[in-house]
Amino acid sequence: MAMKHSQHALDFAQLTGNTREQSWALQELSWLNSHLGDYTASQGYAQKGQKVASISGNLYAEAAGLYYQAVSLHALGNNQ
Repeated sequence: MAMKHSQHALDFAQLTGNTREQSWALQELSWLNSHLGDYTASQGYAQKGQKVASISGNLYAEAAGLYYQAVSLHALGNNQ
């Protein structure tokens, strides 16, 4: 249910061009996938969220994206 709501939030943010909310929805999808054990999807969402946050100038969300990328890559065994 949470995944569905987060996807709807992302869809709506993209439809309205709200990059701030797009980055947060992507981070939420990353977090949810991480907790479900899908670290590849988690890393992808985190990377997209970080890029959108960077474009929109949202430093906090950009840092969150980098953090979730690191968590996902670590779980996948990519520790470099």
